[in-house]
Amino acid sequence: MLLGLFLICLTYIECNHDSKNTAINPKMEMESQDTFYCPMHPEIVQNHPGKCPKPECEGMDLVKKFRPDLLHALLKPVNSNVVSSINTIHANFKSIDQIIDAQGFIDYDDRTKHAIASRLNGRIDNLYIRYNYQPIVKGEKILDIYSPALITAQENLVYLINNDPENRSLINAAKQKLVLLGFNDIQIQNIISNKIVLNVVPIYSKWSGHIHETMTKGETNGNESSINDKLKKSKELGVKEGMYVEAGQTLFNVVDPHDVAIYLQIKIKDITKIKLNQDVEFWVNEIPIMSMHGKVNFISPIVNAGSKSVKIRIDINNKEHAHKVGALVNAKINVGVTEGMWVPKKSIINLGKQKIVWLKTDGYFRAQPIETGESDNNWTEIKNGLEPENEIAEDAAFLTDSEGFIKITEDE
Repeated sequence: MLLGLFLICLTYIECNHDSKNTAINPKMEMESQDTFYCPMHPEIVQNHPGKCPKPECEGMDLVKKFRPDLLHALLKPVNSNVVSSINTIHANFKSIDQIIDAQGFIDYDDRTKHAIASRLNGRIDNLYIRYNYQPIVKGEKILDIYSPALITAQENLVYLINNDPENRSLINAAKQKLVLLGFNDIQIQNIISNKIVLNVVPIYSKWSGHIHETMTKGETNGNESSINDKLKKSKELGVKEGMYVEAGQTLFNVVDPHDVAIYLQIKIKDITKIKLNQDVEFWVNEIPIMSMHGKVNFISPIVNAGSKSVKIRIDINNKEHAHKVGALVNAKINVGVTEGMWVPKKSIINLGKQKIVWLKTDGYFRAQPIETGESDNNWTEIKNGLEPENEIAEDAAFLTDSEGFIKITEDE
């Protein structure tokens, strides 16, 4: 009897002792280590595997509890933090040649364009130009024009020669009027020698090149570009024999095809990097094997309204007629070397007003705002927001939800 009471007391003391050693204050912080607990008795918590001491659990194993810091990482908002095993990289310090890509086209050099205009009212009697782009040389006859004003000026000179040959001032004034109306010295001398008035007067070209027809009188109120396109496509000239023209009306343009120009469009943000006489490598009609070089000869001083680019010109020799006007041109301009911290373009996400990378921190990725500088085909310079030791996602688009919004700060 006494022995039984002794055993019962001993068992009670041992159980009470084990309970004190096993039960742990639920307020105890274990964020720095793994913990184990009983799902049926949350107050039973310990820092090593074991069994629940409660009789009703019948020795059930304790369950491992997630560490609070890991749980905090998992509960981060998915629109600002991502858990992933994607490859990561570090920013590279290096020097990269800055290349500006530009597109443009070949056109005639504006400095070789000359206008042939009528100096007086009259009628075209004979036209010697038959088609657009017809080649002519300096001194070649273009047309014969009939004008009452020309006949009157010739008659005045012949009258003075016949009736007042000593009046040199009036004769010189009559000769000067003919010069202003387009007569050359040979024509005037023939009038004085033969005393014959010409009913029609030939007009000669002062330049060599080929003919470009311009808009005719009465069409100037229409759309200029559409009219020019129509004239270029037309095989028949708009200027015809028998047509009346007015003083100052431009009939043709003469363009020298031996000198053409490449006009390139440069983005406004890049125009300050372009200098005169800078080397330009270009390809005509996207044929890489036809790589050629030129120099920047002109930079436009203005930006057209609504445009996001500035025009530059590269003069090229076309004596062999190898370059066709209107051909498309791709060009590359080396504007120098930039040293700095660079990351691949695919590591950056452009949100419009802000650019970000996915920065790896404590096993997850978070959106990190950055400031960028120069850029080339594959790399972008990082001005601010990253340190060399930072680890970022190699492919930022892989971690970005195309239908979501990336949060950069907690108060967004």
